Amino acid sequence: MSTRDYIPRKDEEFHNWQEQFITYLGNKFATYGLTSEEFDTLIGPQDAWRTAWAKVLNPATNTSLATQDKKAARAAYEADLRAFVKRYLIANPAVTNAEREGLGLPVYKDGRTPSPVPTTYPDFTIDTTILRQLTIHFREHGKKTSAKPDGIHGAEILWAILDTAPASLNDLTRSGFDTHSPFTLTFDENQRGKIVYFALRWENTRGDKGPWSPITHAVIP
Repeated sequence: MSTRDYIPRKDEEFHNWQEQFITYLGNKFATYGLTSEEFDTLIGPQDAWRTAWAKVLNPATNTSLATQDKKAARAAYEADLRAFVKRYLIANPAVTNAEREGLGLPVYKDGRTPSPVPTTYPDFTIDTTILRQLTIHFREHGKKTSAKPDGIHGAEILWAILDTAPASLNDLTRSGFDTHSPFTLTFDENQRGKIVYFALRWENTRGDKGPWSPITHAVIP
């Protein structure tokens, strides 16, 4: 991806850019595998920016305090935008160069180094401290942090509730995918005490998949 900063420096250009970004993203977030809740994390900061920007544009309300509020609103909003782009869009294979142009983001140059095919599986732990919920915390194999390996889009999770241990991965008939740890499953009251079996593998930004982890299990609390 180009190294230039995709967020304009001038306030007017920034305002126009973020309007384009949010409008385009609002129509496309589902195709990127994002939820409305994830998209909505940007709406509050955008509203704060719009309000502050409108005040400095109006001579009747353009005071030194309004200018300070505008600077603070932009700083907070810009930080949220950068974090969102880094977390959900930069390494997302659904966000093509054409999509990046629509979002106002720099595009990948031809000849970039492709993401390597994953050769390891995720290490993971299963948190059972919350009733009717299993939370899978996954991370790079052999590492203690929750950071993903370079070039990895996310983790694919196979799982199933079974009375006996699965003979193979084919017995794990349910699946999920998460771009960031943790992955959470919730269950009904009548499922408490049942055993859930899991296996995970990495998928890179091109859709190449790595090896499956060993199958493990947890009891629904």
